[in-house]
Amino acid sequence: MRRIRLNPLHRYPQDTPAMRRCPRCHSPRLHHHGWRWRPIRDWTYPSVRLLRLRCAACGATWTVYPEGVTPGSRFSLRAEQLMVLLYVLGLSYRATAAVMSGLGVRVAPSTVLNFVQSRGAREELYRQRRYWQGRVKVRRIGFDATEAMREEDFRRDTGVLVVLDETTGVGLWVETVDEQDAQALAQTVEQVLATFEPGEAIAGKGPTYPEALG
Repeated sequence: MRRIRLNPLHRYPQDTPAMRRCPRCHSPRLHHHGWRWRPIRDWTYPSVRLLRLRCAACGATWTVYPEGVTPGSRFSLRAEQLMVLLYVLGLSYRATAAVMSGLGVRVAPSTVLNFVQSRGAREELYRQRRYWQGRVKVRRIGFDATEAMREEDFRRDTGVLVVLDETTGVGLWVETVDEQDAQALAQTVEQVLATFEPGEAIAGKGPTYPEALG
């Protein structure tokens, strides 16, 4: 089954060219100039560690960020990507903000709008809506869910169901689900199949998917 891949997030900086040579004079004579923690909005890490470096040749200083963190953004890159993905799959700005809050990432609907506009997601949304209008035939559809863990109680039964056109990779449906509730999951699957009428359906790894697909 085709997988949706979000950018990885590391809590500490990895080995990068910015850690080997000065960006100003390209000297390899570098010294650590300190560490600092930076708060980040993500469903795994509440903060990441930034490395400060100083060039022994010219005195320049700069910051090295961990992979998955964009300078100037309060959110991890994968959190930004997920907001855009949820919108592309049909959620409103407010509903997307609610899903992100359920994952432990506080965000305002207006911020979701900014990310969508900056990433040019409207073209993808247009493609997705053509499916809903019945203008595109779905030959092979895939069901999978991304597990959402709440830190306060470590529940792992609630996830975000993602439905894709397996041929093109276009997202068709997104919904929060309890993968242990076979009856509720079967109703959602039935609704999806009735909407898109695919020629073939592929189940995710959850134990209730085969039952839901009949």
